Parts: sequence; structure tokens; C-alpha cells
Amino acid sequence: MLARTRALLAHLDQLTHTRTQQQQPNGAPACTATSGALANLEDLSTCTAAQQLFMSLLQRCVGAGACSAGVGVGYGLPALELLAQLLLDVWRDGQLWAEQGEGEEAAGKEGGEEQGGAVSPLHGCWQALAGAMLQQGHPVAAIR
Repeated sequence: MLARTRALLAHLDQLTHTRTQQQQPNGAPACTATSGALANLEDLSTCTAAQQLFMSLLQRCVGAGACSAGVGVGYGLPALELLAQLLLDVWRDGQLWAEQGEGEEAAGKEGGEEQGGAVSPLHGCWQALAGAMLQQGHPVAAIR
């Protein structure tokens, strides 16, 4: 999981770096709000730690538009879709941590299933990602 997370973050860095270079007016300094350092094992040790990493990555992608005038709002839909891929494909929508029997996340999931529906352990991440997509004008992507 760590290797796949790092690979996706490297792709995110490449995407955001390319977009930043394309948007910079001549002579303007490059924006440095990329995912930066690779994820550590501690960042993925628990679902809570992974959520914190995700929120940091999302903030960097969405907040990147504030780096310099004229950059626009964030890195756009491709970066947000990569973050969705991180949640769904790499982190398996939080099931990796639920399988490890991680405390209250696992208990909350079981309780949700008894009431007729399961809530993702990464619900907060999905909610923030959908909000970012809506804020950047991508309502269709937010409901996919």
C-alpha cells in the first residue's frame, strides 16, 4: 500500500508541477504547493493518519491557486481525480484499516451495516473531495 501511495503521489507531483509551469506568467516564481515529501509508513499506519495525509494533500491541491496571482483555483479536476483514485483504488475506500480491526472505525462500519447501509471509514475524505470538486465547478465529477 505504501508503494502504491507513493507512486500515485509522484504522479500527482508531476501533474501539479506541469500545470503550475503552464500557468505561470513569464518570470513569475513557480508555485511550490505540491504533495512534496513522500508518504511515510506512519502516514498510513491507521485510518485516522491516512485521513490527515489526504486532507493535507487536498488542501495543497485546492489551495494552490492562492500561491500567486493569475494561477487560478487549484490544480483542477485531474488532480482531484487522482485523489479519488487514491481513496478508492489504493486505500480501497478504507477497507484496509477495517480489516485490521481498527477500533471505532471498524465498530462504526459494523453498526452502519446493521442499520441497512455502510459508511466508508474515509467518509470525511470523500466529503471534502466532493466539496472541492463542487467549489472548482465540477458538479458531475462530484456525484460520480
